[in-house]
Amino acid sequence: IAAPHAARRSPLAGPRVPLPRACSTPGRGGVDFLVAAMRRIGCLLAREEALPLEEAKQRALLEVALAHSPRVESAGVGLAYLDIAGLRGLFGEEREIGERLCGAAASRGLSVRVGIAGSRVSAFLAARWGDGVAVVPPGDEAAYLAPAPCSLLDLPPEMARLLDRWW
Repeated sequence: IAAPHAARRSPLAGPRVPLPRACSTPGRGGVDFLVAAMRRIGCLLAREEALPLEEAKQRALLEVALAHSPRVESAGVGLAYLDIAGLRGLFGEEREIGERLCGAAASRGLSVRVGIAGSRVSAFLAARWGDGVAVVPPGDEAAYLAPAPCSLLDLPPEMARLLDRWW
């Protein structure tokens, strides 16, 4: 006799969907790529000429992000991250989402740059390096950011000089 709970499934449960299996070849065909494609982070970065932001403008920056995504993180003055995974049905492709974020910020008197990538760091660097909206394709962060200048990294002066000598 089987345990009573073993064979029961909720009538509300959907169909069982098999999980993707790991691919023996790393790269675009494996689970890592699937996870990277599902995780998309947007970065709203106030332009340097707009800094420092007073409290009301920082609040406006967060309100712009919250109007587009329920998952938002304030990461300091003039900086906010938002989860944009799954927003395509509401706002369109990633570039359209970025342009919409820029427009919403402009309507509140904020000048921002937007970076969209698979991680906070990549989204932040894309926003700092780009002008307007910068979208880094899933899995291409290294190739996209490789030609970027070291000045994007906010390094201590001595470290920046050391890295500049290598180029």
